[in-house]
Amino acid sequence: MKSVWISGAGSGIGLGLAHEMVLNRMYCATLVDKDGSSLDRALQGDLRDKNGDLIQGYQVDVTDIDAQRRAFAAHVSTFGSLDVAILNAGIGETDDFVGGEDWKKCLDVNLVAVMEGIRIAVQNMQRVQTAGEFQTIMVVASAGALWAMPFSPVYAASKAGVVMLVKSLAPRLWKKNRIRLVAVCPQFVDTPLVARYAATLRSTVKSMLTVPQVSRIMADIIGEDSSTIAPGDVMSLMTDGEHTVYRVSPKVTLSPYSHVPRQARKIIVDKMSHDFRKATRIVSFELNKVPKPGHVLVKNSYCGVNASDVNFSAGKYHGNKPPLPMDAGFEATGIVVAASPDVADHVRVGQAVAFLQYGGFSEYKEVHFKHCFKVQKSTPEVIALLTSGLTASIALEQAARIQPDDTVLITAAAGGTGQFFVQLAKRAGAQVIATCGSEEKGKLLSKLGADVIINYKVENVKDVLTKRFPKGVSLVIELVGGDMFDTALKSLCPNGRLVIIGAMSQYGSGWQPSALRGVPERLLAKNQSLIGFFLLNYAKLFQKHFNMLYNLWRDSKLHVALDPKAFHGIDSVFDAVEWLQNGDSQGKVTGEDSPKIISPARPRLETPTLVPVSDRHVLVTPAPGGSRSESIYELMRDWVHGPETLVVALANREKQQQQQKGSCGLQPPRVRTPGASSTIDQKPLTCHMDDGVMANQTEPNLESHLRRWKALGKRRREEFQHRKALGFEKLGRRMQI
Repeated sequence: MKSVWISGAGSGIGLGLAHEMVLNRMYCATLVDKDGSSLDRALQGDLRDKNGDLIQGYQVDVTDIDAQRRAFAAHVSTFGSLDVAILNAGIGETDDFVGGEDWKKCLDVNLVAVMEGIRIAVQNMQRVQTAGEFQTIMVVASAGALWAMPFSPVYAASKAGVVMLVKSLAPRLWKKNRIRLVAVCPQFVDTPLVARYAATLRSTVKSMLTVPQVSRIMADIIGEDSSTIAPGDVMSLMTDGEHTVYRVSPKVTLSPYSHVPRQARKIIVDKMSHDFRKATRIVSFELNKVPKPGHVLVKNSYCGVNASDVNFSAGKYHGNKPPLPMDAGFEATGIVVAASPDVADHVRVGQAVAFLQYGGFSEYKEVHFKHCFKVQKSTPEVIALLTSGLTASIALEQAARIQPDDTVLITAAAGGTGQFFVQLAKRAGAQVIATCGSEEKGKLLSKLGADVIINYKVENVKDVLTKRFPKGVSLVIELVGGDMFDTALKSLCPNGRLVIIGAMSQYGSGWQPSALRGVPERLLAKNQSLIGFFLLNYAKLFQKHFNMLYNLWRDSKLHVALDPKAFHGIDSVFDAVEWLQNGDSQGKVTGEDSPKIISPARPRLETPTLVPVSDRHVLVTPAPGGSRSESIYELMRDWVHGPETLVVALANREKQQQQQKGSCGLQPPRVRTPGASSTIDQKPLTCHMDDGVMANQTEPNLESHLRRWKALGKRRREEFQHRKALGFEKLGRRMQI
């Protein structure tokens, strides 16, 4: 079992870390604090009840270097290891820098004592190093190290000194001693120290981090390997009340908060059928934490469900010999959680992206960086702009060649793709006639700007067109097929154009070849054009049109209608596809892929069984509105190398983790107080599996654990006299140096 030494552990972040490391991460711990009463309270409750014999406390003033040295020595003597040292003790200044003297004490505690603590920790770690493993020293600095704090200049200076010490010293410690030195800079945390400045902070800081948030994240950082959190890394923690923002050193290619699992799930097509549910199944696959050259690993937030998903599962896009199995889904949006080193100049970890590529129905997807569209946020609206938005934008420009004087008939106009045809045709100056199948969809089309709305379930489309447009329409955008295609074709005026986007009404039944007699003659007689459109043939135009659509949407000039029905979890993709095929959708069907999905193509997919933190991360950028003095985001954005480096973890993930992870059944063997015979409770180990399943099994190395704890009990009896010789005075469960 690993051990941790924590200073400033009587309250605030230090106490939160003690609970997290001892109760949730199963560390042995030495807690150090100047305030004896706070330390006594810290050692009560859960810490004592569950792991009382695996923790010890010492009352130490960290500016007393000899006392700090004895506390480290006692830890090594008791536990025989020192895997982690967390230097957390700190104070604020209490008087004016110019007229007072108290500022020197602030420097002594926050900077000098930390420097000495690092030296002592390194010396003790060298004594108990294990071959092939590294140890970690974490220094708790402050966001005050990153920008000015007018109300506490000495505090800010001391923390900035700590940060520069870490960045300067870390490379040598790692190379020579295999000790990883890192720093964490939390924004203002709801602690007694910060409470002193509450009135001052209230005008500039709208919300604070909580101790459990900070403690859990710091424990996550400690648990990462050196390729993820490198020596000298400085992590900043910030919040706007809803999200917690982390920034890591740019050299880190794997997001330290993504917790990329070994496996993920996706939907594959393993047999040909227009019945999507029968043709597909969910499988698990191995993830490469380091993507292949030129690629990034995207943690999908939302994926899109399209009408043509059933064509894909039927093999319509691959000729007679589709390459089974095939990854299903055409599009997704998410966050880059890992990147190949050669793409650092193009896409960074933490960047929100969207992509149009097979394999969208997947929790994670490795994508070539050239196929990624950079976006400010990973949202369902972004998904709607991909297949649906690009189809409308490119088809109107390249196939329809729309003109301001056109009269345009758009079928299935209230769907995920139709909605964009309506709005973009209106922006081009055309008169728009839209068909739909319900009163609710008609109201949506009215809001989108359609001039004439035909509910085909109430009105006869042919009769309405003949009555209101006796000369015919100049352009038809046809998405339905079947009888609607025939009606639309007959409504064309001389020199009219009909663009075939799809035949949704026929997809579910197999999309059999049409037999429309007399079509060539009709086209010939009226000099009309019948034009096919397939989006993938226009890949070179994707970036240009996506940028245009994204800017319109961002500027509120383009409305994205999302279907109100939500689909959560990758298992719900099948329901989302059927919902769309049944014609029940209105706007883009959305869902959460890892989350989320979307449709008219898309649904929402969410996988709450995946405990890895992946489903709690999104990108927030640019900063929400607010002046520079009011917005933490603005300060952070100015400091980092661009907004794409801001990675966000949902602040409410505590509840999600508790629901998903449950309680760990591992009860460490308990060693009685020094001098008493040691007893060991052999408990089953409850393991948390990658797929979110809890499984009881016996600890593989139980015998070695038993031997270790027996030896520890013996050593504790021996060390009892040793500690008395060092001059310790026993105070309950705490020792005073």
